[in-house]
Order: sequence, then structure tokens, then C-alpha cells
Amino acid sequence: SIFSAIFSHQPSSVPFIKMGECGRTTEEAQQNGCVFDLMMSGWVHPPCYDQELSDQFLRDNNFTFYRDREGLIVLPEVEARLGNYKVIYTHGTFHYQHCSYIWAKQMRAMRKYPFILDSKSRSREHIEHCY
Repeated sequence: SIFSAIFSHQPSSVPFIKMGECGRTTEEAQQNGCVFDLMMSGWVHPPCYDQELSDQFLRDNNFTFYRDREGLIVLPEVEARLGNYKVIYTHGTFHYQHCSYIWAKQMRAMRKYPFILDSKSRSREHIEHCY
């Protein structure tokens, strides 16, 4: 389309800023000052966390989280938000809402300066995985 052709030829004037890694464990992430974004299913640096949007998606979808694959042991959302687990389970629609959340995050981030977005949300592989 005309829009995509025009858009793809605009040079980016946004500087790329590396904030570093959050880590691979809860302890590392917390030591690195990161916060857990349940809609991202992962740790992000505070400037990358859109709490208002994350809360909206969680509220609108009213997900139930479970400690077990069978869905017998409920994990309260307040605990799920802490990120102190290796694996949790929820309804299959979470994945679709997670992708919608990332797209909404991208749109909101583009309206702000400086443009701040976590590496997963701007990852081409993750974007392709979502569609």
C-alpha cells in the first residue's frame, strides 16, 4: 500500500538505548531493578512497563491462573503478578490477548518521546510468532 511504502522509507531519528538484561531468574530480575509484567509473561525494566495497559488487559479478560496443568490449583492473580514461579497455566485465549497487548504497547509507545519499548515487544521474531 502507499502508506507502507511511505512509512518504510522514513529514516528513524529515535536513538536506541540499551538498558541491559533483567536476568533469567526472579532474583536476578529484582536485583537488576526489573518489574514483572504478567501480560508479557516476563520481567521488564520499569520504563518498559505500561502498568495502566497491563492492568486494563488483565481486568478486561479476567483470566484465571493455575499452578497445575489440569487447572485444579488456582494461583491468585495477586501472586501471579509477582512472577515467583517457573511455569503457570491459564486459558488458551491468554496468548491472543498477550499478542494484542504487545501491539497496543507498540502503538502507545510510538506516541511518546522518548520511544521506549522492551526487546520482546520490538522483536521481529515475536511479532511474526503472534500472527
